Amino acid sequence: MIIFVKNYLLLILVIVLYFISCSGYLVKKEPKSYPEAEDVSQIPAIVKRYKSVESMRDSSQDNLDVEQKSVIQQQEAIYNQENTTKRQIIYESQLNIQVRRIEHAIDNIKSIIDSYKGYIESSQIHQERNEARIKIRVPVDKFFNALDDLFKIGYISSYQIRAEDVTKKLQDVESRLNTLKKLRDRLYELFKNVKDVKQKAKILKEINRLTAEIEELEAKQKFLKDKATYSTIEVYLSTKEREENSIVKISPFDWIRKIDPLKRTIFNTDLSFYESFVAKEIFDSIKIPSDFFNNKEKFIKNDDYIIYNSSGVGIRVGFIENEPVGSKDFWLLALKEEFLKRKYNILMEKKGSKLNYLHTEIIDGVNQYYYTIGIWTKHSRDKSYVVINEIYYPEKEYFEKYKKTIEELF
Repeated sequence: MIIFVKNYLLLILVIVLYFISCSGYLVKKEPKSYPEAEDVSQIPAIVKRYKSVESMRDSSQDNLDVEQKSVIQQQEAIYNQENTTKRQIIYESQLNIQVRRIEHAIDNIKSIIDSYKGYIESSQIHQERNEARIKIRVPVDKFFNALDDLFKIGYISSYQIRAEDVTKKLQDVESRLNTLKKLRDRLYELFKNVKDVKQKAKILKEINRLTAEIEELEAKQKFLKDKATYSTIEVYLSTKEREENSIVKISPFDWIRKIDPLKRTIFNTDLSFYESFVAKEIFDSIKIPSDFFNNKEKFIKNDDYIIYNSSGVGIRVGFIENEPVGSKDFWLLALKEEFLKRKYNILMEKKGSKLNYLHTEIIDGVNQYYYTIGIWTKHSRDKSYVVINEIYYPEKEYFEKYKKTIEELF
């Protein structure tokens, strides 16, 4: 029994020793470190190779990171440069505008230009054709503001707007200029050192050619920069002429048929009439408003207005013999019928104890203005006269402002 137990214990011991010996191959061995080694020769070769591979891997990764960062930084620099560089854009426009009065429209254009610190580059005015062509320049950042204001001065029959980005062109020109100037400088140095006359002549010829090309590029650069700094707007102004049949001549009275709100049509060929008692009495009764000018002397010599102001409001006074004899109501009716045939808008008709008058609005093509006519009769000795007061207002604003003053004036 004792022998059996001994044999059993021996078998168990053998089995344990076997597993212990096998487990040595399953345990992972870490590379041995040699912190105390003073020379790499003391480090085993396999460890040297291991460290070399790891070092190469780390170095390669570092180089890759640096390279990637460098590329990204370059791209970012390029992006920032492109976005911080101010775009150079040339804006140009052409406007065809129909207006009521050329002179008034030109004054408006000048006012618009001054408000944006621009200038008139050129202008052509044809008085006989009622046309004008004006080329204006305004700072590029005020281009669209100026257009908005110009659109308000009349009827826009047509317009064009063009834009061209010349940033790349200017960059190319500048780059080319720098290259040519450096090349010319090197040729100057070479010219100083060369002794051969023929060689000097060739170099000088090339220098002259480069100088001509540089001057041409500089002119192009200046032109593009000017265009990109000040935009160009060409304005064509015109007035639409009144249609031939817009006035239907049906009145039996010659002076009514000839009445034109835009100009004087009632004249007294006998200038001595203005020295008569009737004329003096009428002229003396007119009280000139504070902001109007007395133009009596020139009016007697056939000027358009006896009184006018700086806004373009003008007053005329005419005298016609009352033949056939009619009351102020009769003549007011005759004028009203004529104006309705002409398609004037009768804004107000008023009959007073002394004066009858009509306020009218006139739209003739693109021309729109306002006109008041007053009628009253004056008796002197054995004659009777019809006194006609005419008032012209170039704008509705002035009509609203002065109509009450005019009513009180007479």
